[in-house]
Amino acid sequence: MNAELNPENEQFLDAAVDGGQYENLTEALNEAVALLRKRDRLISDVNAGIREIREGQGIPVADDEELRQFMDDIKSNGRRRLAERDVNR
Repeated sequence: MNAELNPENEQFLDAAVDGGQYENLTEALNEAVALLRKRDRLISDVNAGIREIREGQGIPVADDEELRQFMDDIKSNGRRRLAERDVNR
């Protein structure tokens, strides 16, 4: 595959390679594609969440404190499940 980059992007990638962040241009471009894929998945997930909320599948919260408590509960449950999984290994 051949591709032409605009001068700004080419300079950016060259600097990343020259600075030692990547071994070569191919590695830098592969990382860029991986980040684009991750971005696309994130956008898709956000759009799915918006659809779910519009369809009434969201969880209503009254204020910032209730949201904070809800998020703390999710984190606590996740940590508990990870600890249980680690014990069962």
